Formats: sequence, C-alpha cells, structure tokens
Amino acid sequence: MQNYLLILAATAMMSCQENKTTNTTSADSSNEKISAGAAEIREGLQEKADTTGAWFKRQRDETQAALERQRDSIDKKIDELKADNSKRADKARERLRNSREKLNARLDDVKNATVETWDKTRKGVDTFFQRSGREWEEFKRDFKELWR
Repeated sequence: MQNYLLILAATAMMSCQENKTTNTTSADSSNEKISAGAAEIREGLQEKADTTGAWFKRQRDETQAALERQRDSIDKKIDELKADNSKRADKARERLRNSREKLNARLDDVKNATVETWDKTRKGVDTFFQRSGREWEEFKRDFKELWR
C-alpha cells in the first residue's frame, strides 16, 4: 500500500511539473502571438499613414494647381487691360489685383497645409472658390465693355 501511495505521489508531482512546463510554453506562445499581432498593427498603421500621406499630397497638389490656373487667368486679364489706358480699365485692373492678392493668400495656405490642418484649409479654399466665382460674374457684368 505504501508503494501505491508513493507511486501516486510521484505521479502527482510529475503532473505538476508538466503543467509548469506547459504553462511556461503557453505563456511564451502567447507572448509570441502578442508580439506578432503588435507587429502587424504597426505595419497596418504605417500603410495607413503612407496612404493618408499620399492622399493628402494628391489633394494639396490638385488644389494648388487649380488656384494657380485661376491666378494665371487673372494675370492674363490684367495683361490684356494694360493696353487700355482708360480709367475704367485701371479700375478693373485694381479689382483683379485685389482678387489676385486674396488668391495668393489661399495659395499660401494650401502650400503650408499639413494633414492635420487640411480639412480647415480645404473648407477655406472651397469658400474662396465660391466667393471668387460670384465676384468674377459681377466683374464681367461691371466691365463687359472692356472685352468687346
């Protein structure tokens, strides 16, 4: 009987030792899984940041190009009016220069925009385009005789 108890105790002790080894291996495995998951998250975040950066750069470049096209159009109109020395042409050139200054301020905002400030900058530019469109229609109506 004592032999049975001794064998039973030895078996119990060996079982406990196996559980410690299994728990250690299980903990190591869990740590590896956590590390692998964290690495995947970091890679995903990096891809997301790269995608966001590319999107922002494309949006900024497109907006900047649109503003530069509008500025070139204003410059062309100013150049056309230089040949006309009338007071009406002077007044028109002055209004165009004022519009160009506002446009240059928005262009600077776009050039200096960051991903964090882009939404606010884009809203300002959209508002500017709407306002300048109305101003341009008023300008053409007020100075239509200069382009006949």
